[in-house]
Amino acid sequence: MAFSQKFLLYFITLAVFTIVDLLWVFLISRRLYGGSLDRILRAKFNIVPVVLFYIMFALGLMIFVIVPAFNSNSLWYAIGIGALFGIFTYGTYSLINRATIHNWTQTIMLSDILRGIIVSGVSCAVAFYISQKF
Repeated sequence: MAFSQKFLLYFITLAVFTIVDLLWVFLISRRLYGGSLDRILRAKFNIVPVVLFYIMFALGLMIFVIVPAFNSNSLWYAIGIGALFGIFTYGTYSLINRATIHNWTQTIMLSDILRGIIVSGVSCAVAFYISQKF
């Protein structure tokens, strides 16, 4: 895969992941977090860590999922390993929060892990599908 293809594929992955994850945040997470975490949530979020998260996470998806899926020409690899990447990343974050944050409920923990599975798996599938069109 040429550098220009990887560059384009990275931005496709970044865009897809950001859109899918933000849809989850605004449609589902706010309702779940609202009651339990009001005291620790900022009224206005800090944009710099958010941007850095999306840049870094999309790069992780590229390195560990999208490029290997592209090289093996496998949509199922993109979906399956993307979902596993989501379990490992969102799961470790949420499990540590469950252990250390008083109001991090089991519902929030399970929702976050499900979020990781869905947003990572779907993002990788869509990015892979779009990459096949180029």
